Amino acid sequence: MILTCPNCKDLLIADTHSLKCQSGHSFDKAKAGYINLLLPNQKKTSDPGDSKKMILAREQFLSDGHYNFLIDTLNLLFESQLKLKSKKKQDLHFLDIGCGSGYYTRQLLQQKTVRKIGLDISKNSIETASKKDKTSTYLVASAFNIPLTNDSADYILNVFSPLDLNEANRILNEEGNIVKVIPGPEHMKEVAMLVYDTFKPHHTNFKSEVLNHRQFQVIEEIDLTQTITFDDDSIKNLVAMTPYRFKFTSDQFDELSSMNITVSFQILVLGKTKADISIPLSNN
Repeated sequence: MILTCPNCKDLLIADTHSLKCQSGHSFDKAKAGYINLLLPNQKKTSDPGDSKKMILAREQFLSDGHYNFLIDTLNLLFESQLKLKSKKKQDLHFLDIGCGSGYYTRQLLQQKTVRKIGLDISKNSIETASKKDKTSTYLVASAFNIPLTNDSADYILNVFSPLDLNEANRILNEEGNIVKVIPGPEHMKEVAMLVYDTFKPHHTNFKSEVLNHRQFQVIEEIDLTQTITFDDDSIKNLVAMTPYRFKFTSDQFDELSSMNITVSFQILVLGKTKADISIPLSNN
């Protein structure tokens, strides 16, 4: 067990229907199987994270296979490292920070030697994830106060969600990898042009944050871009699962129909600066 108490940071010990620490804090397992380790003072609202409608739309959209080209690339990345690390240790730990409904968690690293944990601040998302996947551990928890022991993670995945580099540095072991997925500059530009007068390419400071942090290095960078024709239902699900939904009136949303959309991802693979790591995958 590598889970820790969010109150006192002591190791959590599994009981029949709960997790307990030596200080007496106890956390019951929900009927769906997940564990809520999010403290009240870690919530800005009573029900933080994605709404049920956003979760349903994202799960349907991903299940239709529209982002399979991203998942295939992520699998290549993780499996190339699995071959290297499995020679050194039997049990490997994979953490999906901001896992949502757990779609990526379910699709990646399905080997029995990998113990997978999905974490999200949204109780609705984690409940959905836990119902669909009984082989992984799902936690309602904060990405800024991750309830895992130091140096316990071999892999961290972070797709389109906040990542605290200090927390990541604490829980990632010396030979571990972080795979961060962010929107490419042109991602969903056709949707943006429906609600904004001028399209501004997506911009991120994440690489600068990594350089300034000094504990990590970018060891691989992959750009993925495709133009995909979405039918009426798919384009509605795509919009509904993103913050763009709040830019559309109800009538505008109902009128959305089949269109070509640019889908663009930037994948950054990080390793600790002291580790000698190489990932044998190139975007060339």
